[in-house]
Amino acid sequence: MAAYYYLPRRAGQKSYRTLRVEPGMVIDFSRTGKPIGIEITAPSAVTLPVFNRVLRDLGLGTLKRADL
Repeated sequence: MAAYYYLPRRAGQKSYRTLRVEPGMVIDFSRTGKPIGIEITAPSAVTLPVFNRVLRDLGLGTLKRADL
């Protein structure tokens, strides 16, 4: 099982480059280097604090448990 967290992007925008981070996550980047999504390849291995750390590292807002 896997999941995908969509980040703001233009319609039809595709992944140009990926980066593996933390156990169980892959960040998709646009051609310009903007993060456009996070693939969660191992949901059982990804905790909310770890996911929020990745979001902060990308300069994005974090989630609350109620957001899930």
